[in-house]
Amino acid sequence: MWKTGKEEIEHAHEEEKEAISAAEAKAKELKEKAKEAKKRMVARFNNLKKEEESVFSAAKDKLAALGMKIRAAQQARSPEQEKRRKKGENNASPRSRWCR
Repeated sequence: MWKTGKEEIEHAHEEEKEAISAAEAKAKELKEKAKEAKKRMVARFNNLKKEEESVFSAAKDKLAALGMKIRAAQQARSPEQEKRRKKGENNASPRSRWCR
């Protein structure tokens, strides 16, 4: 059936309204998906940040322990050094040792 010009315009307006409402619904759906994706990304970022902090903390603790071991090893004296210290030769200058 043929439509008149007025009916044709009304039909075009109805199609336009339907297309606009469909586009708005799709936009709303995409906006919700974007919100959810953002929440997931923020949660993942926070988890990664916590993991990074724990890894750095563990590494810092290991470095501190190694530093203490190194200091202890540097301060430890060999048996030969201990013998010299007991004799008093460790702190004496070469000239005073020669004079003895």
